[in-house]
Amino acid sequence: MGVGLLSILCLVMAALLLQAGSTERQGGLQAQAATTGTGTAPTGQLTVTFLDVGQGDAAVIENDGHAMMIDGGKAEESSYIYAWLKQHQLSTLDVLVATHADADHIGGLPGELNYAKVGTAFCPVTTGTTKTFENFVKYLSAQGKSITVPTAGEQ
Repeated sequence: MGVGLLSILCLVMAALLLQAGSTERQGGLQAQAATTGTGTAPTGQLTVTFLDVGQGDAAVIENDGHAMMIDGGKAEESSYIYAWLKQHQLSTLDVLVATHADADHIGGLPGELNYAKVGTAFCPVTTGTTKTFENFVKYLSAQGKSITVPTAGEQ
């Protein structure tokens, strides 16, 4: 992908801070952000879409033919995530980030995993005690993927 995970997450945070300039876009919010700093910037246009999943979070970041999804809302949002990805023809996500294993962040991810192929899936934990987490891992496993726990300073 040529861009470190930290760089992408910094851009996401910048987009979140600029959310006041967002525009409605088919069930989600779209924000475009410009940032300054050191390092190699991605080419092309960065698009961050915040999906309306009610309680919880879900965002899709696109740049230069690459895509990343962060969280997926509750399990009730799984079909919405599936339909949104299908409508936008995002059948491949280079990166999937589950910021933590709470149901309102990972519950809708099976919808994503049922439609799109994932390159790398990040989560701070690899085991959980809930059916929601077990379901998330089951859908990852069906793609031959497992959770990668990011390490501080990793690029």
